[in-house]
Amino acid sequence: MSFIDKKDWEFIDFISFDKKIKNIKNFAFSRMQELTEALSTDTEKSKTYFDKVILKILDNLQLNFSNILIRFEDFCISPSYSLGITLQNISVVNTDRMFNQIFIDRSSNEELDVFKLLKISNFGLFFKIDDNLNISASDNNIEIEKKLNQLFPMDATHINDMEYLIKPSKYN
Repeated sequence: MSFIDKKDWEFIDFISFDKKIKNIKNFAFSRMQELTEALSTDTEKSKTYFDKVILKILDNLQLNFSNILIRFEDFCISPSYSLGITLQNISVVNTDRMFNQIFIDRSSNEELDVFKLLKISNFGLFFKIDDNLNISASDNNIEIEKKLNQLFPMDATHINDMEYLIKPSKYN
């Protein structure tokens, strides 16, 4: 243990009010700087974590829609007609290079390639002249559902008695 030389001594006046206020302000300022630095590094860490979570969600987002019928009909002109598309299933999934479905985690390797596979089953494009099935906005939901099920049942691959421009295949 060594003593400080008398020439290096610093006198601190703890008695005067001005000195006390100055010391309190210096102490508070130094603590605020430490707190600010600590919070900024925590925010950067949480931001990075949040970014990784969002990236993982977007990388592994998979979509699956089935039994889609989009139909446009015009009964105001003669002859009346309807046109539209039918689609039994459409899905987007993550795959590896060999088209095997996988879960993607780029947290360890950000340079990992992401592959998405789009599957479309029984896509059809139809056009029919003198179509007698009129689905109007004045129909209630139950009537609309009955007419659509009559036209395109849930387990059907195509609409019977429809003039297809692109006929749906019967294979998946």
